[in-house]
Amino acid sequence: MNKYAALVMTAVVGMLLYDRICWANLDAASIAAWVQAVGSIIAIVIAVAVPLVQQKRERELRAQTEKEIASRQSLIFVSIAARVERAVQRAIADFTQGVGNDRMDTGELDELLTRLADAQQTAHGRAAQQLVFQMHELARGVREQVTTHRFERNDYWAGEFRIWQNNARGAISKAMAMPVN
Repeated sequence: MNKYAALVMTAVVGMLLYDRICWANLDAASIAAWVQAVGSIIAIVIAVAVPLVQQKRERELRAQTEKEIASRQSLIFVSIAARVERAVQRAIADFTQGVGNDRMDTGELDELLTRLADAQQTAHGRAAQQLVFQMHELARGVREQVTTHRFERNDYWAGEFRIWQNNARGAISKAMAMPVN
């Protein structure tokens, strides 16, 4: 209810009571009863209003906190997605230049997998969880492919590389488009 409407209603009720009751003819006990009745009504209104105001403030604070978390999370995911893309590009470059599986540097991919596993635990919202999962699976798949398969120049690997690159770029786009409430 609008606070101004409540104020007007209280004033109208007060005026009606003032006109209907002959205040000059009341004894002290009657006046005390009226004061107690009005005080009780005010106490009830306050008892109802205080929790409502507190709940409203808590909702606003929670919404602001969620917005801040989503904003920070979005920035973190853009950074991680960009690092995933760089790691994919390096892995493709190493792989196509003939770096053997035993000499492939997977440290960056391993570190990203660890970060993404942590991010999966703290991802806020379904879209964020899906994005982190997608990036984790991409990094895991690339790491697995480059460490367990021999590279041969053929259409299969050319297709795989395009898929990896497109998935990495897609992850960046999704991270940048993450809703910030």
